[in-house]
Amino acid sequence: MLLQLVKSLAARGWHRSAMILLDGALLLKPRDLGLLRERLLLAARAGQHQMLAADCRRLLAVAPNDASALETLAAVELARGNSDAACAVIDDAHRRGLLTDFRFARDALIDPARARSEGVYVATLRDVEIETADWAILDGGKVYNTEAHNRALAKGPHVQGRATPANDAYIFRLPPVSQTIDARCVHLGGDHNFCHWITRNMVKLGLLEGTSYESLPYLINADLRRHQREFLELLNVPEARLIKLERPALVRVRELVVPTNVTNHLKMGIGTEWLRRHLAHCMDAAPPRDLIYVSRSDAKVRRLINEDEVMAALAPLGFECIMPGALPVREQIRRFSRAKVIVGAHGAAFGNLVFAPKTARVIEFTSTFKAHIPDFHVLAKICGFHFSSIVSDDYDFSRPEPYQADIDFRVDVAEVLATLRRDAPELF
Repeated sequence: MLLQLVKSLAARGWHRSAMILLDGALLLKPRDLGLLRERLLLAARAGQHQMLAADCRRLLAVAPNDASALETLAAVELARGNSDAACAVIDDAHRRGLLTDFRFARDALIDPARARSEGVYVATLRDVEIETADWAILDGGKVYNTEAHNRALAKGPHVQGRATPANDAYIFRLPPVSQTIDARCVHLGGDHNFCHWITRNMVKLGLLEGTSYESLPYLINADLRRHQREFLELLNVPEARLIKLERPALVRVRELVVPTNVTNHLKMGIGTEWLRRHLAHCMDAAPPRDLIYVSRSDAKVRRLINEDEVMAALAPLGFECIMPGALPVREQIRRFSRAKVIVGAHGAAFGNLVFAPKTARVIEFTSTFKAHIPDFHVLAKICGFHFSSIVSDDYDFSRPEPYQADIDFRVDVAEVLATLRRDAPELF
């Protein structure tokens, strides 16, 4: 009866009253599992990690095999930055045959000595697993993410937020291994984002050039997007060379060759130059002459609200509006390779800047939510073109939904023209 009253109070949002009543009841029945579990639920809703950890331990003192409390305690300790404590909880659970599908892993470099001395390199791993949602490589208690695909693992389906604040340790909940690959193969990985596919996946293949690994099969996502297929075709990679993996899944690989991630690295030029050489047949060899505005009007997020106003100002200067998402990859490469000036909102199409001439001037529109992302600034330094950003905080305040990182925004047209006048004065 008392427990039902507590639940009724909590359901009405009267959490403080429910907690007071529950604490009183626990003074009389300190080992009552129903009361202890309800106390844990209320603590979880309160979001206070210290209280939640204490409630987990209080429940486990009475019911040491309570899997839900063990899982919660491990996740809470990790969220508090106590990775050793989280690891101990998982290890203890495993010893008792519990939480067998959970695995604690610390983020690690594949070869720290080579990472320090060489920066980027090709590594060979044996008997490892790949979780194909984010292409992280699991090697016992280590996870190779930074040098594999460098994804935000905490957001992934296998981690679901179970991470330290520093994102250097995780608790994975993994499915059974779905297949074992015995053949030696390359960790190419896959990304549905057009830009990431170029700058995270394609460019790292440059590290294989001249090695005994460059003709090995590639591990890649089975659900290939159109742009992925087109890039592979343009690079003359035959279908038979692809080992396609379903996502999300857990795959064991007997011998895995890993060209480490070159994204935003000083040596990223190894990959960008390799890609430019191998796709030179798609690039325009004539002197750069085009002025292009890159539209995101076909995107679902982060669109430029006043695009028509921007184009009305740019068209008299000779700018043409293109929508890369509607163009074949070959045509995207050609258009960017012949561009003299490129203007547009921050987005995946800017992955094509890998093919821009070194003399190009690029002006990116971005929002305060995305201004911290360094990728295109780094790419400009690596590839040699001039890059400027115009940062806007002008959002559509009439929209009912809360603001989020990919919300649509406006750009100040006067600032666009002033930046163009500074970066490309010959247009005026």
